[in-house]
Amino acid sequence: QRVANGRPSVAGDESLTTEQVCYESIFTRLRLSDGISRSDYRRRFGADFETRHGKRLEKWLAQHIILCDDYYRLTDAGLLLADDIAADLMV
Repeated sequence: QRVANGRPSVAGDESLTTEQVCYESIFTRLRLSDGISRSDYRRRFGADFETRHGKRLEKWLAQHIILCDDYYRLTDAGLLLADDIAADLMV
């Protein structure tokens, strides 16, 4: 009905902080086959992914997350724990 009345179809919007955008990026990128690009993360957020999330990242490496070229990707076992891993990295 909004569009029929010439108004935008979106009723509102939301502004996210840089930190919130970072967390959203981690949460969504982990689920993609490409994973999280270290260089893209550095460019977008001005920080090194390993430095920022190192302690939490360490416990998931090898069994649930692998580093392939420039990307951190979930293993098959990691995909089953994607929500837990993302939540842990966002603390």
